[in-house]
Amino acid sequence: MPNKKITELPTGNNFMGASWIEGVEGGVNVKYSPDQINPFRGDYSGTTSFPTTGGRYTGGVPAAGDRWRLTAELTIGGTDIYSPGTIIEAAINTPGQTTGNWIKIAAQL
Repeated sequence: MPNKKITELPTGNNFMGASWIEGVEGGVNVKYSPDQINPFRGDYSGTTSFPTTGGRYTGGVPAAGDRWRLTAELTIGGTDIYSPGTIIEAAINTPGQTTGNWIKIAAQL
């Protein structure tokens, strides 16, 4: 649809599956899938380690901004305790098991 304003485009029905969103990075037009835009990765039931898979970064590892909701108590290093319902967010790409590389967001009630 050349030469149309965004406001003139038809409304999409479903923001899933094969949908694409156009963007610009460094002056180059690119496309994003809904999975790339949505940072919520789902529920996480690990009890002794942060997520290592299911992320948006290369190879599926966590990317900065990826978020999970805990479904079980998570204890890291025997001292850092995260309650079920807490949202954890990767602060950097490939955060690993370093507590400082994760953001703890208050438990969702």
